Amino acid sequence: LTSGLTIDEVENYMKLSGLPYSFQGVVDVFSEYGDITLVSKDEELDSKGEIIQGIRMVRVVNPNKTIYNSSIRITNNTNKEPKYSGLDVFSNQVKEAKKQGYKEITTTAAGDNYSISNGYYTWLRLGYKPDSNFDALERYKTNAGSYSVGVKKITDLMKTEQGRKNWKYFGEGFQGTFDLSDNSYSMNTLNEYRKEKGLKTIK
Repeated sequence: LTSGLTIDEVENYMKLSGLPYSFQGVVDVFSEYGDITLVSKDEELDSKGEIIQGIRMVRVVNPNKTIYNSSIRITNNTNKEPKYSGLDVFSNQVKEAKKQGYKEITTTAAGDNYSISNGYYTWLRLGYKPDSNFDALERYKTNAGSYSVGVKKITDLMKTEQGRKNWKYFGEGFQGTFDLSDNSYSMNTLNEYRKEKGLKTIK
């Protein structure tokens, strides 16, 4: 636990990271240059020490109302119901950040179709927008060739099933921002996805 932070402050930062109330793992908290970094881990291991289920994530929160989602890994190599859901964790984070007056959440969306990291697809699907549409679009056009004809914005690919398939196959990582403003592209996209899953929208 970082000196100078009260238990209440740490609990508040945990809420801003999106951790569910059921979380029973370990949270390491660090403070540097005004940023609060939370490294959260709750993982179940098998007899060989391999991770079979759980979550590990890193969040960086600045008291000046900025949040950076560094990484999240959810594992479920069992036949059990997943202990954690990426959608639930992110939705929890969005709700709490909006409640506390934060304006945006940033991330580095990693991976591609040949990587185990799927942030490049998941974060775009949940409402993040590439900070540079030009760079993301140019790389997509290079990879996708004729599949990119008519695409003017990367976010347009999320509007159709075929577009999502094309991005999943040809897309790459990007720096992105989730706009927490009411009725923003980000909030509308996340809420549409939640409705598809039979979940209530976030206000």
